[in-house]
Amino acid sequence: GSPPLVGSRRPPMGYNTWNFYHCNIDENTVKAAADAIASNGMKEVGYEYVNIDDCWMVERHPNGSAQPDPVRFPSGMKALADYVHSKGLKFGVYTSRTSLTCQKRPGAYLHEEIDAATYCEWGVDYLKIDSCGGSDWKEANTSWTLFKKGFDKCFNETGRYTIKSVEHCSDPKGCGQWIAGVADLWRTTRDMQATWESIMSTIHSQNKMASVARPGHFNDPDMLQVGNVGLSATEQIAHMSLWCVVGAPLLAGTDLVHASKTTMEILSNPEAIAINQDLGLDGAVQGVVVSSANSTEVWRKRLSDGRSLGVVLLNL
Repeated sequence: GSPPLVGSRRPPMGYNTWNFYHCNIDENTVKAAADAIASNGMKEVGYEYVNIDDCWMVERHPNGSAQPDPVRFPSGMKALADYVHSKGLKFGVYTSRTSLTCQKRPGAYLHEEIDAATYCEWGVDYLKIDSCGGSDWKEANTSWTLFKKGFDKCFNETGRYTIKSVEHCSDPKGCGQWIAGVADLWRTTRDMQATWESIMSTIHSQNKMASVARPGHFNDPDMLQVGNVGLSATEQIAHMSLWCVVGAPLLAGTDLVHASKTTMEILSNPEAIAINQDLGLDGAVQGVVVSSANSTEVWRKRLSDGRSLGVVLLNL
């Protein structure tokens, strides 16, 4: 069940509903985001996943399978996945390894097997597995291993690989030793807000985990806040540059339908994206801080051609 294509060994690029819409989502919101990505140039530069975050599920059917909110998603998830796929894009959903999601919807605890089978049937390409409230497994990787088993089965049956994004792992000597065996990417911190302080504390926490990242397996410093209120244009450029140099997943989290020209230019910068998508010299996909002095930092990623460097010169 390893990613079948070279492309899927690169940091995933796409979109997630949470940062802008939070719980205020429905199938039209998701379709509009897919339409935007397919038509505004984002698809051409590599954005492909359209991911729904929390609040899509209301309860479980008597057989234990997930039931999407019938008011917000009246056409059902398979129809929505089909729509996203028709745009040449990929479709993702959200769950939590606990019995409740962060917004108190049903989580995956004790339902991993049936959920993986359901998501496979719908055509899900990406699953975010949060860590929220209610009952939980004693070991975090129990849920992740069950999902991996279910999605490996799906891959063997369909040839469609499902990205598994989990929360959390921030200890290179602990979970960092085995996390790549069960997940494609893992959040390393709590949720990041649209403030400069939050962005810098989040990105600094990535450094110690750099050795764990490799092609197909990435540290995830959280979804992008580019385009959202709270950051100046300069701060947004720095935010995008840092996410690119550390080889982070690039999941846009703003209103793509009404995005400004500046937002689109930052999200679609081809040079920054090329550095992000480069698999790094000898598979070192994640750039690191190489110098820090007098309110400045230098971040560097050695690129796979063995000659080039991706560099961010940052004024703090």
